[in-house]
Amino acid sequence: MSYKSRQRRSRRGSFPRARAVLAVALLLLLAMSPAISRAWSSFSENLPSLDKEPEYRATDDTLIFDSSPTPNLIAVLHTGENRILLRPENIPDQMKQALVVIEDDRFYEHSGVDPVGMVRAVLANFTEGELVEGGSTITQQYIKNTYVSNDPTVNRKLREAIYAYELEQRWSKDRIISEYLNTIYFGNGAYGLQVA
Repeated sequence: MSYKSRQRRSRRGSFPRARAVLAVALLLLLAMSPAISRAWSSFSENLPSLDKEPEYRATDDTLIFDSSPTPNLIAVLHTGENRILLRPENIPDQMKQALVVIEDDRFYEHSGVDPVGMVRAVLANFTEGELVEGGSTITQQYIKNTYVSNDPTVNRKLREAIYAYELEQRWSKDRIISEYLNTIYFGNGAYGLQVA
């Protein structure tokens, strides 16, 4: 048997398994669509205010500078989380691009929920037999960190997806990335990009 024939045969062998998994996933999605529709309606009615800026401003750190011609920072007073908010225009584009590449490479193509990413994560986790990849978008991660609990329940995931979709209808992609970078925990008590 030639090398090309062996290659074709080995490729054919891997496709049936992937097709079967994809077919099962699509059938499950179709079967769940009425329940998802009812849940969407229920959660959409109880949508909280998606503007957290006043809450963050209230807990923003106070910076104290000396009175020299080139002021030096001499103290930071924390009121809750150690956070200094940055406006979208003050966050480098390279940082935003790096975040998209690492966390959600289809960020500019979806509306808060990425079905392609979810299917990819399900397939990766299924083939590995353990949780190796998540399907949440940057918007869903922001929603999880600021609006819903961290409970590993289907109810929470549905609320997270609905809120993410609604947020994408109201905010620009740039604002979503900026808010995400202002709220995530970077370790050592640092919340947000500026403090990190």
